[in-house]
Amino acid sequence: MELNMSFANTSVAPAPLVEQCDRSDFDFTWVPPYIYTISALGILFNLLVLLVFLLHKKNCTATEIYLSNMAAADILLMVFIPLWGVSAAKNSAWPFGDILCKTCSVLVIINYDCSIYFLVLVSIDRFTALVYPLTQCRLRRQLQRNESECENEMEN
Repeated sequence: MELNMSFANTSVAPAPLVEQCDRSDFDFTWVPPYIYTISALGILFNLLVLLVFLLHKKNCTATEIYLSNMAAADILLMVFIPLWGVSAAKNSAWPFGDILCKTCSVLVIINYDCSIYFLVLVSIDRFTALVYPLTQCRLRRQLQRNESECENEMEN
């Protein structure tokens, strides 16, 4: 038994539902200014966060320390991101040399990992503060007591 599957009009391709767009104009004209804007705002606002923590009169809590470290890591990222904007403007050609390319890539990866770990630490700290509020206060007091004992021993 033979199956006859002939189609009358097989030479005409179906019309695409969405026309293909040329992304080169978008990549070279819109992405670099967007990257520069994000970098400038990121540096400005992360410096503001660090300034608030530096001018804070009381001792910083663990969460504030984690957040200030995260802001410092973000500033480092925002300093190197404009280099990627220049690369995007030059048709993805890296004009700054091999060493800076590798350095920039490594710093972005380190920033990514540090940001994740700082957020995990903030989440753990907030979880223990909400779920075990009295235990956490007791633990922090005990840690402060141990730190002061260590400082007293070092002075003697």
